Amino acid sequence: MPKKFDPLANSNAKLLRLYALLLSADGELTTNQITDSLNCSKQTVSRLVDSINSELNNCVKINVNGRVKSYYIEHYRSGLYDTLDPEGLTLIQMCSNIADGILTTSDKQKLNQTLEKALAYMPRASKGKELDIFNICKQNKGYIRYDNFDEVINRLKHCILKRHCCKFSYRKTQRSEPKEYIFAPLEFKLLKDVLYVAGYLVEIKGYSCQKAHEESRCFCVHRIVDVQELEATSSRIPYEAGKNQGFYGFMKDKPVKVQVKFDKSVESYITDRIWSDDQHVDFFEEGSFMLTFTVQSVPELISFVLSFGNKAELVSPDNLRNEIQRVIGSMREQYL
Repeated sequence: MPKKFDPLANSNAKLLRLYALLLSADGELTTNQITDSLNCSKQTVSRLVDSINSELNNCVKINVNGRVKSYYIEHYRSGLYDTLDPEGLTLIQMCSNIADGILTTSDKQKLNQTLEKALAYMPRASKGKELDIFNICKQNKGYIRYDNFDEVINRLKHCILKRHCCKFSYRKTQRSEPKEYIFAPLEFKLLKDVLYVAGYLVEIKGYSCQKAHEESRCFCVHRIVDVQELEATSSRIPYEAGKNQGFYGFMKDKPVKVQVKFDKSVESYITDRIWSDDQHVDFFEEGSFMLTFTVQSVPELISFVLSFGNKAELVSPDNLRNEIQRVIGSMREQYL
């Protein structure tokens, strides 16, 4: 019997090494490449391939080109490679950068680990610095750190996925005493890098619940002190997650159409953005312009208009114009 190429490697070890070699290969491997890598004979390669195919439904494919025989695993090459591409991973990395401010430390670690694992399975020709292309640097005027809210976010997430109600304590401000709520969380919402949980205040009825109020509620996640999952389900509460009526404002109230006149100096900022789906802009000869749009939150509208100082004027409706006059009068008294 001829001497073994590698007397320390048994057949099972070579089988695993060959399978791993084919899985990680960027394309087909010839018989000579495999024998060099495994330090074995061509006959051993053929026998190992037969063993893999008998157990894994002929996953190893063989190409014969003249006297050259090559091997590859088809389901891996045409399946996993097709679902993992540098462009897709780059977009995931870009979204990760955008959402960096609201991700907890553990979520950031999981996301980075997932991207690293996905990149490891990319063909060799695709590996490199693709994930660094869309590095986004966010500038925040004021931000909230969610590093210490892993447990709160994960418990809320679990309740949302399982459609379970929960009980939590909530502080309206840092100095206020926490108040307890029974809540059916249904989705997370994000506004200006602040994470909210949306749903309904409920009353528990056995293993089910019913809405305590018809209006949905939003709570700031960073003000939630503790979350306790309840056995009661919220599956009977209808809710269209992610639905946006196309009106201006985060908090929902009765929609109202408004007109705001802006100075030409803020034209780019205003006209580049969508403030409501039904908005339209009228331009005047002197350069100013009128934005007509629908709002669903009056406090947010007032803050929006006042943030432009003398560059914006709420023209209609009259009752909201009067409210802004009242706010300006109060500010004037405060500074005089």
